[in-house]
Amino acid sequence: MGQVKIVDETKIPWTLGTHPIAKDGVLRNSHTRFIASHNPGPRMGRVVYDPFYRSEAHWHAANEIIYILRGEITVGETTHGTGTAITIEAKTPYGPLVAGPEGAEFILIFDGDAKGSYKPGSEERS
Repeated sequence: MGQVKIVDETKIPWTLGTHPIAKDGVLRNSHTRFIASHNPGPRMGRVVYDPFYRSEAHWHAANEIIYILRGEITVGETTHGTGTAITIEAKTPYGPLVAGPEGAEFILIFDGDAKGSYKPGSEERS
């Protein structure tokens, strides 16, 4: 039989990103909290980017949805703001993602195990 999970986000610690960006001597980072997951199955997290944080172009093994809660994110050449949903099919390269001057906060949903992030054109984990 199926399982119902209820999670209080406030009880989950933030995880500091693994790729901090230093520009002009200022450290910029990402902060993630994976709130809900089923194994196998979907995962949902909340992500906060510091102002001007940059995530280089990459892809994931699962389909992905990014829903911007506040701030703005530039994907490639186009800037997207609060209330925007960005959907990315599995193994589709995208980016870079760059937070705006106020940073950004978004909900991140994968429809399965994303198996980490990958560099475009590569099967190697980065």
